[in-house]
Amino acid sequence: MSKMRDLKKYNKDSRESGIVPRGAFNADTSKVYILIAILAFHILPLILALVHQTSNAYLNSVFMFYFDPIIIFALLLVYGIKIGFNFKMPLLTTVLAAISTIMYYHSETGAEMGILYYPLLTLALALLAYGVTAFLGILAGAVIRHFRIF
Repeated sequence: MSKMRDLKKYNKDSRESGIVPRGAFNADTSKVYILIAILAFHILPLILALVHQTSNAYLNSVFMFYFDPIIIFALLLVYGIKIGFNFKMPLLTTVLAAISTIMYYHSETGAEMGILYYPLLTLALALLAYGVTAFLGILAGAVIRHFRIF
């Protein structure tokens, strides 16, 4: 009989809160995550570009295509587990990462090929890819939070 009550309570709680628990976005809970995003997307590529004199192709291949999406997903997965789902944090993280695309990862090959809108095309594709990765990360974290997997 207690299993039935627990099941009813679980069903009632899941109807009220939904399968994806939502968390409030505020500066107190989000400042650490925003600081990590700024460090990962802006400070680290700048340091590597200045210290190691790395080429633009290296920054493109390693950071833009591997490091940034992994950091976005992991950061928002932890945020979703700790706080829950909201729309503002993935949007903010996506914009921070996409701005770094224009700042650090643009190349002159687009201009050499005669594509004048190459930085805008790169920015649009980065916004799309980073946005999808961010929403998948925070959604996975919120679902993990809901089912208390960890």
